[in-house]
Amino acid sequence: MGLSTFIDEGDPYREPEPDESSPVETEPSPVIESDLEITVIEEDAAAQAFALPATPKLDVDESAISGGLIEVVRDAALAGDNLIVSGGTDSFDHFVVLDIATGEVKWQQHGEDVLPGADVEVWAPGLDAKFAPPSVMQGPDGWLVLVPYTGLNFRVAGETSESGVAALSAEDGSVQWTAPLFEYNPDHETNQILNGIAVSGGTVVADVGVVRTDNTAAPLPEAAFADFRTVALDAADGSMLWEAPGTSVFNVLGSLEVAGGMVYAADAEQMVLGAPSEIVGLDLATGTGLWTFAEEDRYVRVETAVAGAAMLHLSSNPEWTHPAEQSVLLDAATGETLASVDTQVDCVNDGITRMACTFADLGGSEPVVQLFTFDAADPGIGIAADPLPSSVRWPTALLSGWIVIQDEDTRNLVVDAAGKGVSSAKQFGVPVTASEAYAVVAGRADGAILDDLNLYAIE
Repeated sequence: MGLSTFIDEGDPYREPEPDESSPVETEPSPVIESDLEITVIEEDAAAQAFALPATPKLDVDESAISGGLIEVVRDAALAGDNLIVSGGTDSFDHFVVLDIATGEVKWQQHGEDVLPGADVEVWAPGLDAKFAPPSVMQGPDGWLVLVPYTGLNFRVAGETSESGVAALSAEDGSVQWTAPLFEYNPDHETNQILNGIAVSGGTVVADVGVVRTDNTAAPLPEAAFADFRTVALDAADGSMLWEAPGTSVFNVLGSLEVAGGMVYAADAEQMVLGAPSEIVGLDLATGTGLWTFAEEDRYVRVETAVAGAAMLHLSSNPEWTHPAEQSVLLDAATGETLASVDTQVDCVNDGITRMACTFADLGGSEPVVQLFTFDAADPGIGIAADPLPSSVRWPTALLSGWIVIQDEDTRNLVVDAAGKGVSSAKQFGVPVTASEAYAVVAGRADGAILDDLNLYAIE
């Protein structure tokens, strides 16, 4: 999960200014309610010993920025021994692929450049879509970079353009396959648009949403809900495996959540008419809906998901302008509730079975932040014995199994790989992404822009 997930969302943990004219009323402390076993996470030496190497393996800024390739860096992704740096100006409209061993540029792609070997562009910034950094996956013949694309006619009034997902070789950027999913016509009142790409095993999942061509705030026509689709593609050749009409994550989840053989989507008709109050669990293999989660008079979205479980946010506010009023942990197989807490939790996961979450506790004499962990492989909840200081914002990354939590001074607390020990604060920057071999860390984050980006080899 990239850093951009955790920024520009406001600070739900900030202590409110007291009103001196009246007594200060404290809120009740949120309590995790669950039938699962709850254990206490103690301080331990293993977590305290965690550290990144003193010297980075690769100065990313020097390789990607100093040569004028990218004006600003917004995110990064690892694909084997390749580092993909995303950036540009006001969106992810340019990316550079670096050889980690040498720091040299293997290839680069701008959003308005024709893909090598194909009569299509990577994506269309003119569609007013802010895409996440490119998704990456291990393909049958090496690592792939998955990006949206659109045909060259999208600029021509009255012409339609084939649009969909393109798979590029991480080694040289050559097109391995394209999967056309819809046609874009600038003269139509509404159009479909690729809202997100996610990968799991040998499957690529894409979310096809609907936008108004004139980009106004007017609501979509009710008939448009049928044009929302969740689709699954074979990573080997881009062929269609299944599609689930009337479902989408568009404007709901923030990112496409696929984990443990499940795809989490919303009812598209509800999104067109207001905001979704249901989440549907789709089988990744077939696209079949296995269960539906709904709460009366509540809107719902997915915070994060791992194999075996998903964390949902619930709110009575359809605009989501305030923190969620409740967070619910679901069993991925059944959609049943495993645990809940009456406040918003912010989570990261290890991409497999573990998640770590924090939430604000304003009920005591001093505001604090509570940390808890969950592992679907051995279902149970671990709660930190000592609350974290209120300066802690949210978990920002998992570095090779270590949960990293950042405070407002860019110091980091670390939880050990088993989720059973918490370290004291360390200072090593803002974690961006990691694999088993490497960690990418920014010196600081200014809004959505990352500065002083370095790659470390994890020892």
